[in-house]
Amino acid sequence: MNIKKTLKRIVLGTSLIGLSLAGASEYNNSQGMKRDDPKISSEREGVFVPLVNDAIYGGISPFGYDPTSKSKDFIPNLIFGRNHKIPEREDAWRLYLGKPQINNTFSISEYSQNNNEVCYKINDFFDSYLGSEDPSSKIRFTHDLLKLNPSLTSEFGDFMVMGGCTIGLGKDDNGTFLYYYDIWDLDIPIERNGFFGKPFKIYDRLYFDEATYRPERPIKEIHRLDGLESEVI
Repeated sequence: MNIKKTLKRIVLGTSLIGLSLAGASEYNNSQGMKRDDPKISSEREGVFVPLVNDAIYGGISPFGYDPTSKSKDFIPNLIFGRNHKIPEREDAWRLYLGKPQINNTFSISEYSQNNNEVCYKINDFFDSYLGSEDPSSKIRFTHDLLKLNPSLTSEFGDFMVMGGCTIGLGKDDNGTFLYYYDIWDLDIPIERNGFFGKPFKIYDRLYFDEATYRPERPIKEIHRLDGLESEVI
């Protein structure tokens, strides 16, 4: 058989297989996104790159920023699988890459710092922060700290999703509120502004009575976070 024709058939066959795999990847991802919050699916539209973002998710663990270790572990992770340490952080990594959530960690926030931006909220954030003790006492404690120093940042054990984030007080026509804010991205040069994925803002509020410090809604206790603590510093 002519060598040139054989090579052409190999290239064509490889291309067809690649297109087939990419098509299956795109289809599976789109079906998964449809099962997620429609608002999230719409906001993440166009982020996912078939096969590429699947490989990135499978090969890179969303913990730490050392490029050397990430490169070294990439192929073994793809072959043998990697450790999925914190389910909620995996959801953040998936959304960053345009993949559907597995653990329903996030939804679109009703609030934003700027009216024209879309922000995400961590569904159980305030419950895990306030539910381990009397919510009103915890709100008062945080409120008094923020009054003394409005520029406080916070290290939260909550899900290990954000790590350090901004905690603040606000007031509008609806009352006084606590808020948290962070940008979920990868702090490495090529990816800081979103190369393979798309950074997203995390922001939500909890209104409370400034006289009694009682929150606007009941706070539920999050049992799965036993042993994790939140500390305003």
